[in-house]
Amino acid sequence: SMAAIIGSDNETIAKVCEEVNGFCAPANYNSPQQTVIAGESAAIDEAVAKFAEMGKRAVKLAVSAAFHTKLMQVYDFLRALPDYGRKLDDFSDMPSYLAAHICSPVKFVDELTAMQSAGIEAYVELGPGKVLTGLVKKFDRGANAMHIENAETLEKALAALKG
Repeated sequence: SMAAIIGSDNETIAKVCEEVNGFCAPANYNSPQQTVIAGESAAIDEAVAKFAEMGKRAVKLAVSAAFHTKLMQVYDFLRALPDYGRKLDDFSDMPSYLAAHICSPVKFVDELTAMQSAGIEAYVELGPGKVLTGLVKKFDRGANAMHIENAETLEKALAALKG
């Protein structure tokens, strides 16, 4: 299971994860206000209850696994991708990279901080929905962030860029 913890600091989140029965760990550091935890279902349920007792909002996510944790079984994933790495000229061991990615925490806040430091001024999310766009705006309320998921949102984004 996975759950979004809203309004708690990462130190408290990590402490709660360590205190529950079973495996539970921070998995996605999405914004200063939101961190997603993942783990065994019973452990996540216990953590959600603890956060509720603390007056913190915890929302269970509709997902099929505890992504970005050690609970992800990567061996079948590695076997399923033997040709994938060979199709990319510049990536010598993409299957291992992807396998490591699916069982590691996502440090989105760190990525956004690095992007800001590198001078990135606009963020564009491609695909359905705008979850990441919302997280970018929570990270930096003044950020130029937009999502593109169809022709209508593409036209809107292009119009915004033209000013």
